[in-house]
Amino acid sequence: MDTRHFALANSSTFGVVANLVDKGIDAQQTLAEFSLPIDFSERVAKLKACKRAKILKVEGWIIALSHVSAYQAPAAKALVDFGAHMSAVAGKKNGKVEISLRSTRQFNEGTGIHLGVDIANPLGEYLQGIGGGHAMAAGVSGKGELQDALKQCLKLLKAKMTKPE
Repeated sequence: MDTRHFALANSSTFGVVANLVDKGIDAQQTLAEFSLPIDFSERVAKLKACKRAKILKVEGWIIALSHVSAYQAPAAKALVDFGAHMSAVAGKKNGKVEISLRSTRQFNEGTGIHLGVDIANPLGEYLQGIGGGHAMAAGVSGKGELQDALKQCLKLLKAKMTKPE
């Protein structure tokens, strides 16, 4: 699961899998057993995120911003899976703004933006909360309004993406 079905795997991961296959493990069956059925509410959240998405082109990259009341992380991943290079999906839970950020490897390598360090961390500070994560997947929790938080997220992205002349 950590390798997203080998999308983030390295040679060590494949070596472990090769050893397991040599010992008689059926890799395809094992992967199928780890697949969890998608909850109805999660499906609806993903579809709502797509319907509500504001699609922007920034420095040649497709950025999708959206909001849903739950399942922000799967919704952000869905927007990237559907074609965005980077997505941010916000929601409110117990009075706090929560934002999930996702990107493609192409976006990460092409822009040099680390979502956790460059976007989530300063966005968490802006929202008087916390933010962080990985290069291509990050999260934020803090105070404020959804639209203001997404606008600040976009502002941070544009500042990192704009190339000095």
